[in-house]
Amino acid sequence: MDGYKAGLEEAYKIGFEIGYRKECRKIAGRLLQMGIGSLQDIAELTSLSLSEVQRLQARLNP
Repeated sequence: MDGYKAGLEEAYKIGFEIGYRKECRKIAGRLLQMGIGSLQDIAELTSLSLSEVQRLQARLNP
């Protein structure tokens, strides 16, 4: 049963991280669309890497 519980905890942790990063990308996208903050500011506020924010900006502004 301990293995099962550990597996559930790990799955929850992974799911939370995926959801958290998805929300961070949504927030970063909205900030970019609104023109609020520099790319570095957005990266710091959302805990995303600068390169990830740059890629997001490139997708929003083809």
